[in-house]
Amino acid sequence: MCRQFYGAGPWDDLALAWTAQHPLESAPRATESLLRASLSLHPAIANVTLRRPMRAFGGRALSALIDPARVSPDTLEGMERRLGGALYTSMHWVWTEALRLLALTGWRAATMRKHTESTLVQQEQWMLRLGGALQAA
Repeated sequence: MCRQFYGAGPWDDLALAWTAQHPLESAPRATESLLRASLSLHPAIANVTLRRPMRAFGGRALSALIDPARVSPDTLEGMERRLGGALYTSMHWVWTEALRLLALTGWRAATMRKHTESTLVQQEQWMLRLGGALQAA
């Protein structure tokens, strides 16, 4: 999805790290051949999955229902600048922006290595607030 909508970025490094950690050669033989055969198809698979209208979505594409622009790195950083600390502490924002908060903190943890620990602590805190609100409901 990231390559389809945002082009090159740190997700490319993530893909390299994933393949280094999980080499195709270590997969069971039948799975390895399937994975090898599908590698060149990944862009087409992502395109169909994200952009093709589907009956399950009322004839709309998944990307029309969940707009990738709302979780682009620039958009997430803009949301954080605009809302400041309230983004992580306000129950309104934690409740209404939980998925984007998850995307933002994941983005921060992956791209700001010096701040990974504090980002994960911050993520845990807002997720506990969200969990407490769900439990109370």
